[in-house]
Amino acid sequence: MYISTCSAPGKVLLAGGYIVLDPQYSGLVVGLDAKGYATTTTLSSRQGLLHVKSPQFIDAEWLYRVDWSSSPIRVFQKDEKQSPNPFVQLAIFYILNYIFPSGKHPEEWRDLNVIIQVDNSYYHQPELPKDLHAYPKFNFLNCKLHEVKKTGLGSSAAMITSFISSLFLTLNQLSDKNPAQPQLTIPSKTIIHNLSQIAHCAAQGKVGSGFDVGAAVWGSCIYRRFDPQLIQHLLVDPTHQLAGENFSNELRHIISKEWSPVKPFTLPSQYRLLMGDVAGGSGTPGMVKKVQKWQKENKADSQKLFDDLYGHVSTLQQLFVSATGSSVDLRNHFQSIRKILQSLTSKVNVDIEPEAQSKILDKLEAIEGVIGTGVPGAGGFDAQFCILQNEKHGIEKVINLWNSSSVTPMQVGPTDAGLSVVDNLQ
Repeated sequence: MYISTCSAPGKVLLAGGYIVLDPQYSGLVVGLDAKGYATTTTLSSRQGLLHVKSPQFIDAEWLYRVDWSSSPIRVFQKDEKQSPNPFVQLAIFYILNYIFPSGKHPEEWRDLNVIIQVDNSYYHQPELPKDLHAYPKFNFLNCKLHEVKKTGLGSSAAMITSFISSLFLTLNQLSDKNPAQPQLTIPSKTIIHNLSQIAHCAAQGKVGSGFDVGAAVWGSCIYRRFDPQLIQHLLVDPTHQLAGENFSNELRHIISKEWSPVKPFTLPSQYRLLMGDVAGGSGTPGMVKKVQKWQKENKADSQKLFDDLYGHVSTLQQLFVSATGSSVDLRNHFQSIRKILQSLTSKVNVDIEPEAQSKILDKLEAIEGVIGTGVPGAGGFDAQFCILQNEKHGIEKVINLWNSSSVTPMQVGPTDAGLSVVDNLQ
């Protein structure tokens, strides 16, 4: 019996919202120590079955059957009454087609049991009962998966990446005649990154920016999007999974490539990142579509605005990486980014930085030691971030302001570490 547990961090896009969709620009992404976990255990049976469970939710349990005879290998949900989970189903589909040749039941196959869990920071938590001092590490949310309210930290990317990583290590152990202790190398992380990007995009029905999966694998980084055309032809529907006789070979060919270089990034130790949960929630895909529509209809105006935005984002990246930027320089660039996003909010009539958020962010900027604030990623009502000097007095002022403004301080912080093997999950 083999057991493999992997973890993947969450994300916050500090700078680069919307422009990160264009490969000519890059974004500044901080990995978060809120993580997704997947534990895969091999069973003795060989029936082509995978049992997946997420015990933090009601009825979050799926049983899949593998059809080895088809080309490509197909994955079916056995209980059709259970709500489908395209993220899990397609993750299994892609990794099986990457590892195994189609047309025959592999001798080394063993059925698998997988447990998926995520840290509490990914979801809005109920009020803490008076008899408890803290939530359990993986708090049961007493709702179905599709009913949960997310905090925007990248739960689906952390889930799918840790899940594929755990399957990858387990299946390679089964295939190895002399299996060693599972470990993640740079080449194996690259494979897992590429598989996770494809599965995540297929489950969402579109090729997104991918920075959330990038952070889940590499941790904090300067992220540049891969060419969407690289994988567009590999996206399949979870119901049909029809992609042609040569699908597996083409998948392996694309997966083996390095798609886009990722530059590691570390938030300098003199600064502290704080995250606040606004609990409003935003329809990110709808916001992105409206911005893209405006971009097509106003090419010259949008090009100038995005180039201007990237000028500040790029300079921020350089100042942080070189650790040469003064607090004044960093503050000026963060403020300029906010002004540009406020302009975009007005031009497109989309709540990228809503007025209610602006009022709180303005107050945060007035606190001594604060160098940057904003609404991360695509903006909206999900969250706020605040970067400030790592000093107790300023941190307390930020937290007090949030508490008085119905913003919940989140128990998360930055992490440079990306995808990892977990020896003992407690």
